[in-house]
Amino acid sequence: MNTRVNTIIELLQDREKFIKEIADDFDIESKLMDLFAISLAGFAAYGFIMGLSNSFIQGLSSMVKLPLLYIATTLICFPTFFIFYSLFGSKTTFMKSLTYLMTAVCVMSIILLAFAPVTLFFLLTSKNYVFYKLLNVLFFSVSGIVGISFFYKIIVSVDLKGSESMASTIASMPTVKTRNKILFFWMVLYSFVGTQLAWTLRPFVGAPNMPFQLLRKLGGNFYVDVFSSFLKLFS
Repeated sequence: MNTRVNTIIELLQDREKFIKEIADDFDIESKLMDLFAISLAGFAAYGFIMGLSNSFIQGLSSMVKLPLLYIATTLICFPTFFIFYSLFGSKTTFMKSLTYLMTAVCVMSIILLAFAPVTLFFLLTSKNYVFYKLLNVLFFSVSGIVGISFFYKIIVSVDLKGSESMASTIASMPTVKTRNKILFFWMVLYSFVGTQLAWTLRPFVGAPNMPFQLLRKLGGNFYVDVFSSFLKLFS
């Protein structure tokens, strides 16, 4: 328990030290387990609060589905990242790469947990379901952007520090640029997989006037739903 608290504190206040310890192979397995546990707890807590807009049972459902969403998205997308990044010259090991990515996922969960009191406040004080849904979309977008940007910075930093001299840096520059492009497109892929999976697992925020649903029928898509919700909110 203490190690997990320390992990949260390091991610908030001393991320460079945390990443350096991963790069130096310092207790990676323990760090990965802590990151996984913290992520599950953070997403579960936020999912429960988010789902209470419909009912207690919807809260329990979202408490399970939200961690599943993020972990499944990570497991689906990680092999693509590791294989292509390694194919174009990355020497980062499988465990290090996965730990770097789980660090970013953990950051997302911590940011969502920071938004949880605000979400609970609007849950208790506002009856506008469309506003509440869009508020959650905003919080997820912010956490996702920060988390994925953090992952990008980690990987780019690891690439730069992996060069032992100026000559090797110059020689490897075209490959590094290629890996950066791969990393950018992978981040877009991660976002699309995440939103599609979220749409498949919906509802997370159940409408107050609808009965509990574990899953809804497939149809439509996330982006059309968000756009139509904006129109409803301002109409």
